[in-house]
Amino acid sequence: MAAIYKKELRSYFTSMTGYICMAFMLVVIGIYYAVINLASGYPYFGYTLSCVIVLFLLMTPVLTMRILAEEKSRKTDQLLLTAPVSMWKIVVGKYLAMVTVFGLALLVTCFYPLILSRFGTVSLSMAYTAILGYFLYGAACIAIGLFISSVTESQVIAALLTFFVLLVFYITGTITKSLPSTAVASFVIWILVILFAAWLVYNLTANLKIALAAGIAAEAVNIIIFFVKSDWMAGSVAKALGAFNMTSFFSNFGSGVFDVTGIVYYLSIIGFCIFLTIQAIQRKRWGGDALMTAVMLAIVVVVNLVVGQIPVKYTQFDLTDNQLYTITDQTKEFVKGLDSDVDVYLVAQSGQEDKQIQKVLERYESLSSHIKVHTKDPVVNPSFTKQYTDSSLSDNSLIVVCGDKYKVINYSDIYQSEFDYSTYSSQTTGFDAEGQLTSAIDYVTSDSLPKLYTLTGHDESSLSDTLTSQIEKENIDIEELNLVTSEAVPDDANCLMINGPQKDITADEKDRILDYMEKGGHVLIFTDYTETDMPNMAELLNNYGLSTSAGLIFEGNSQHYYPGYPSYLIPRIQSADAVGSMTSKDLVLMPYAQNINISDDVRSTVSAQPILQTSSKSYIKADLKNLTTTEKASGDEEGPFTVGAAVAEEYNDVETKLVYFSSSALLDENMNQAVSGGNYELISNVMSWMIDKEESISIPAKSLSTTYLTVTAADAGFWGAVVILIPAALVIGGGVVWFRRRRK
Repeated sequence: MAAIYKKELRSYFTSMTGYICMAFMLVVIGIYYAVINLASGYPYFGYTLSCVIVLFLLMTPVLTMRILAEEKSRKTDQLLLTAPVSMWKIVVGKYLAMVTVFGLALLVTCFYPLILSRFGTVSLSMAYTAILGYFLYGAACIAIGLFISSVTESQVIAALLTFFVLLVFYITGTITKSLPSTAVASFVIWILVILFAAWLVYNLTANLKIALAAGIAAEAVNIIIFFVKSDWMAGSVAKALGAFNMTSFFSNFGSGVFDVTGIVYYLSIIGFCIFLTIQAIQRKRWGGDALMTAVMLAIVVVVNLVVGQIPVKYTQFDLTDNQLYTITDQTKEFVKGLDSDVDVYLVAQSGQEDKQIQKVLERYESLSSHIKVHTKDPVVNPSFTKQYTDSSLSDNSLIVVCGDKYKVINYSDIYQSEFDYSTYSSQTTGFDAEGQLTSAIDYVTSDSLPKLYTLTGHDESSLSDTLTSQIEKENIDIEELNLVTSEAVPDDANCLMINGPQKDITADEKDRILDYMEKGGHVLIFTDYTETDMPNMAELLNNYGLSTSAGLIFEGNSQHYYPGYPSYLIPRIQSADAVGSMTSKDLVLMPYAQNINISDDVRSTVSAQPILQTSSKSYIKADLKNLTTTEKASGDEEGPFTVGAAVAEEYNDVETKLVYFSSSALLDENMNQAVSGGNYELISNVMSWMIDKEESISIPAKSLSTTYLTVTAADAGFWGAVVILIPAALVIGGGVVWFRRRRK
């Protein structure tokens, strides 16, 4: 085999074929690389490779057309049949020579991600995963071209057939999207497919009886399924064609997923095509072996089916920067605790399924036997969604069902978007499939939903849309409450929130809140610095041993305030049940906070602990009216100070909980974004503690925003020229070799 390999490889580099193929591949990739990655600063090399995958339609026919067709046209194929080397060694040697030519060109591109890393953050793991997928895709294409070259004597016909077959594989995804998915249409298409398959069997085996028997048996099965189980027939053609959609497996590699099933799939194509090539060559001498071909095909199908049934957590590994397809530990722990069966329906037309959502659904299904994922085609089942919603659903919306409870997740809720006023277009910024799914599963498996009441009537700050959505995603109902017009806090209140009141509560309101708390109620309070006296609010807090100091806190430790703003505190999170799994390593941003005093002179049943504290270098500016400097001065009270506290009281088998933060700016959306969602994560954990949830299961959306590379025009021009000059050097070098060889 080594001798065959060396001979074939030498033939590519003593002629212009190898050099031209390599140069053509590198110049196309180089152009896209220069435009997408260098000129535009896009950091993902996998996207560039996905744009040039069409390259194989042109390169593969040139590389493979002569490999065996030339042997037949020159009648030297007889030498192959009588050679002392086994046929599989000859075929594999020729195949490896072609793969080497392709691999050498691809090896050059392995330096491209390293060049990009000079100009910013580039995920090398994603880039090289994409290169691996590109290599496997190309190797499979070459194997197909090898087989086609073995069935014809004409190099031109071999090239055209290879181009056509690869084109069909390339556009399979588009074909499946355009195919009708009804049972009748699928039945008719299967009739035509079976006829074609029978013709193909005849050409491979030269046995008419076997071809007829196989065709008649397959048509009989087709008819039986159509009349007995027509729902199986609906959309079946698109599903079957999915096995020929080679680009779908590459898309996994290209998007940063190391896919074992994709590796098995491509290796299966390579192995089967090499086997068919050997069969095609030997048929001239021994005749076709239909049984062996059928057995080999069955092995390939079974192996891929078995690998496809392995849970994706063992076959697909997420190498993306933001772990886009990885399920968080919160969801894993939550799903493990399920004891009810949950059905998740992906509503999408056959062939129109969103790949990212499918990947996430596969991971959910692999986490628990209680979760089953189904795909419902609205064309085939037009009335399916009507039992859950009267509104029309977009493709790739989800419906989560458990018993009689269900929740609809619209596609627009899964992908978050923002309007870019610089381009006057909407930009997709977040992927919230896990957050929405976990929330929906929690909703349908819960017996009842907790309710949060927000106090009104005192010019309270309103909750941001983002925080409201996050609370609702935790399946907490939010309702406003005016205690001036209501005689008491409702019995169904799991928590009462008082958010930054600008006016004091009345004495009656204070008494009603205290009465609610004495019965086991839970209250979450945010206040702001104000010159207005609030004696009733102060008395409410003092009843549980809490009070605030005059003035505002400033931070003297640069590690604990926002750059340039010493009053924008970054306090340390303390170890407490109320903060859940958050630690001092997590960041929150809290501007304009006051010190919270925790008194020991309170009932013995009351226990209080700080949950947010400033550093020892913090200080209080008590007289803000006469403030001349924010720098620390003599007489300023020194820290550390408490800016968030949690109180619990157990009395007569009733537990009361109070959490108090001395700045409502903690809830500001801009403050939350500045610490990557840390503020809202803290609030979610606090609420979970207050309503007696084990832990918050509000999963934040995963960012789809791209941080572009900073590539100067000079650098882009230089490296762009380099990647274009490499192919030129190959062509010139090949021309010199070819010219010298001709002169000899």
